[in-house]
Amino acid sequence: MLSIPRGLLLTVLALVAGPTHATIAFEPYPFETQAHGTHDAEVGFFEVPRRHAEPDGPRYKLRVVRLAARRPLAGAAPIVYLAGGPGGSGVGSARGPRWPIFDQMRAQHDVLLFDQRGTGMSDVPPPCPFQPSPTAMDLQGARLDAQAIARRCVEEWRHAGIDLDSYTTRESAADLKALQQAYGVPKIQLWGMSYGTHLSIAVLRDYPEIVARAVLMGVEGPDDTLKLPLSVDRMLQRHAALLAADPALRSQFPDLVGDTRALLADLRAAPRTATRWRPGGTREVLLTEFAAQRAIAMSLGHRSSARRVPLMVQSARQGDDSLLAEFVYAIDLREDQLRAMPLAMDYASGVSAARLQQIEAEATQSLFGHALNFPFPEIGDGLGLRKLDDAFRAPLHSSAPILLVSGDLDLRTPPSNAEALAATLSQAGHLVIANALHDDDLWLSHADIAPILQAFFAGAAPVDRQLQAAPPDYATNLYAELWRELKLPIFKLLAIIVASALVLRYGWRRWRRAISRR
Repeated sequence: MLSIPRGLLLTVLALVAGPTHATIAFEPYPFETQAHGTHDAEVGFFEVPRRHAEPDGPRYKLRVVRLAARRPLAGAAPIVYLAGGPGGSGVGSARGPRWPIFDQMRAQHDVLLFDQRGTGMSDVPPPCPFQPSPTAMDLQGARLDAQAIARRCVEEWRHAGIDLDSYTTRESAADLKALQQAYGVPKIQLWGMSYGTHLSIAVLRDYPEIVARAVLMGVEGPDDTLKLPLSVDRMLQRHAALLAADPALRSQFPDLVGDTRALLADLRAAPRTATRWRPGGTREVLLTEFAAQRAIAMSLGHRSSARRVPLMVQSARQGDDSLLAEFVYAIDLREDQLRAMPLAMDYASGVSAARLQQIEAEATQSLFGHALNFPFPEIGDGLGLRKLDDAFRAPLHSSAPILLVSGDLDLRTPPSNAEALAATLSQAGHLVIANALHDDDLWLSHADIAPILQAFFAGAAPVDRQLQAAPPDYATNLYAELWRELKLPIFKLLAIIVASALVLRYGWRRWRRAISRR
């Protein structure tokens, strides 16, 4: 009788039976939004290898929230939403003002809100306990400070057993393959926003067989992780043109670009300090050329802050640094803690040699130097972090239907990113929204955006289209803007005072009644 080794027998049986994959067990989940009530949903978890090349090694548990289709189409591929960042939660993205768009997309398709590895409730590493001290006078000093903090953070994470090399876009792309298998469908539809488009592109490259179609909003192409410095100058000029087109704004802000250049020269010659008050204390803010470069470059990326840039520049030129200090202070607050997943992800995606050469050349021509990309790529130098190979950053070739969405005032992911990506796609359409910036503008700045997305997910061909959003509502009164900054902390302080007074009064009455009964 023929004897077959047990190991070989198990292998043969596994091949005959086909691969086995974990499934997702969903349970009811009340999905609470910030301003649109609570809705019925389901939540489930599934596990993936920490490193997909080591399937028997440690594992991560990833979260998915399902918004079930109201009138499901037979065989319809579910829509998987991938948030930006990196570091954003797919579940958290739907809780805010974008909820109505998510709700519309579930008309005929399941919508899966996916927390990528290291985000939301998907095994998030602890934040770094060390905080930077924003005291550097220039770019070089700021780089050294950032590298010193990053070094301490990486040592702390590794000591805690955090596998930083497991946080790459390629590993996350393999997670999407695992999600498709666990959900039990032949294909999925990808819906990426900002960094989520970068991840979607990796899935389209590595696992094209599982993607039915994709919507990419605010495109970060395979080699777009680091931004081009002159894009800040171009967007500043665009805002200057919008100001010039309005007679009232033109008279108040006649030369935005010239005033910006002069302000940066002033701060280069003589840095200044400003005191920012907050309930509980004050904080000195150092205003240098580099701090102002960063404040302007970061602020031009979003409508809520871009609308205030002309007033900030003008008032600082006239000797009032209040608004500029608010911008610098806000950036310092946002960067108080370094997070493992975003650091490792962005460093791993990296930059090609050709792109880096272009960045270095443009930085010498830009008013803003290297401010837009700070602290990358230098922050990762000498930390031993994983960097993906050049093939990851090569152009994507895909035959899947893909709809690209861009805002023509979007500094973070400009339309040129989408145009470059579309050059090697066989079925691509580009929706360009005039006057739209990053984030919510790509969702909410025009009433036709949601119907276009819904029609595409339902099978419409991707076509080039243009929509017109309203231009930014530029701020014109400094005191009104400062009041907007302060009123929320003031209202919180007043609420605490009122609540404390009520508690004291109620407690006093109870104590008096207790005494009177004795």
